[in-house]
Amino acid sequence: MSVNTKKIDPEKWLDNYGDYLFSIALIKVNNKQTAEDLVQDTLILAFKARESFEHNSSEKTWLTAILNNKIIDYYRKRDALKNVTEYLSDTDAGFTEHFFHAPDGHWLPETAPRNWE
Repeated sequence: MSVNTKKIDPEKWLDNYGDYLFSIALIKVNNKQTAEDLVQDTLILAFKARESFEHNSSEKTWLTAILNNKIIDYYRKRDALKNVTEYLSDTDAGFTEHFFHAPDGHWLPETAPRNWE
């Protein structure tokens, strides 16, 4: 097995692939800021992992694969947070009814803060 001595050039990634990666991200997340963040995260991760690049694909393909994984992570995190948000909104009424008076929002006498003794 021959060792591939071809070098990658991270300094040219943004110029060579930035628009392409941004287009993919924007299509998949439909938010400019999020797409920019995902591309930035992709390039940072690729830079950190540049020594492990085995040249089994082109730089563009490798960067695209990293971006796609970042997009998958983005949606996983979003879905996880959605469940937390739903849980909090579903349980908020049950929480507040045990501590606060519904019409005015004041503490219930039995749960109001007290001075330390």
